[in-house]
Amino acid sequence: MDGSCKDDTTSPEVIAGDDIVVFEGEAVVLPTPEVSDLCDPNPIQFDDAPATFPVGETLVTFSALDASWNLGEDTLLVTILSNQEAIGLLAEFIGAEHHRLLVGLAAAVSSLDRGQPNTALNQLGAFRNQILAQSGKTISPEGAAVILAMIDRIEASILGS
Repeated sequence: MDGSCKDDTTSPEVIAGDDIVVFEGEAVVLPTPEVSDLCDPNPIQFDDAPATFPVGETLVTFSALDASWNLGEDTLLVTILSNQEAIGLLAEFIGAEHHRLLVGLAAAVSSLDRGQPNTALNQLGAFRNQILAQSGKTISPEGAAVILAMIDRIEASILGS
């Protein structure tokens, strides 16, 4: 520290980054926070993230402690969507105008609620076929690509749980 930092009372600035949303079973990759301090070029950095994240919301605090014991913090929210919530998100994306398609998603959620993941996977496979059949017709190819990618993630999550 130079002489101007003798009586440092300014906390390090910590920027945690954007909130994170992943599906159940997917890896949570926390960002490396941006940390700066007027006097200490290498403040000690730490966070309170759990080793594994439960389904739901977890607030993670990123902290930095400088050589003068000033503490800076920022938080981000990690949201783990259950398989049912992920399917609900997919249904919201599709929208009410595609009611016939939503019936298949509701059936998959019911199967998961009953503890029947294989049945849910079969229903999602049938849903995938419907999306492929409607791509370029009632669903844009771009929209179909997004939906198919979400189905892939949901299926991987179910297979991993």
